[in-house]
Amino acid sequence: MKLKETFSLKIFSPFNTYFDGQALAMSAENGSGPFDILAKHEDFLSILVPCTVVVRTTQGRQEIPLERGILQVNNQAVWLFANI
Repeated sequence: MKLKETFSLKIFSPFNTYFDGQALAMSAENGSGPFDILAKHEDFLSILVPCTVVVRTTQGRQEIPLERGILQVNNQAVWLFANI
């Protein structure tokens, strides 16, 4: 299956922005295990555990090591406040 739809994704910490743009998919992990975010995902709020966040875009893939974070999905936009 080829992903075509994108969503707005911003991954940032108090002193750095790791990603800010359109993504096809994002993978991370919370206390229940690994999960994926795609376009049109239901609203979602989660605390993330140490993991490697994988962002897939039309240009390829980016991996971002994460100590912990808070993830919010709301109305086709995703914010990940990282390493807090």
